[in-house]
Amino acid sequence: MSGSVEYDKFLAGLRAMLPRFVAAAERAVTLTAEEVLGDAQELAPVDTGDLKASGTRGPVEVNGANVSTWIGFNTDYALFVHENLTSHHDQGQAKFIEMPLHHHAARGSLQRMALREMERT
Repeated sequence: MSGSVEYDKFLAGLRAMLPRFVAAAERAVTLTAEEVLGDAQELAPVDTGDLKASGTRGPVEVNGANVSTWIGFNTDYALFVHENLTSHHDQGQAKFIEMPLHHHAARGSLQRMALREMERT
């Protein structure tokens, strides 16, 4: 009987910590999205600067165990510039969002950020 009481206390403790873990995940997603967006803006081709300046991210959303956001560029031509691999740019490159996403995923940026934020809670 004592084992189940300890187990119940353990589960109650985890449930009590859940809001802190969710808050840490929200901060980790926000910080990682800002890093990816910053890198994407550095890689965005520049003609007038409007594309680079239009970089933005959405609010962090929590849906059950999923914590997410989005990043993007708010011009009519962002998708075309992003996907056009044949165009030459004096400054910047195509795939300016995709490359930083892959880079940060390969480095485990979100996971490291989440661990750091959890340690801070």
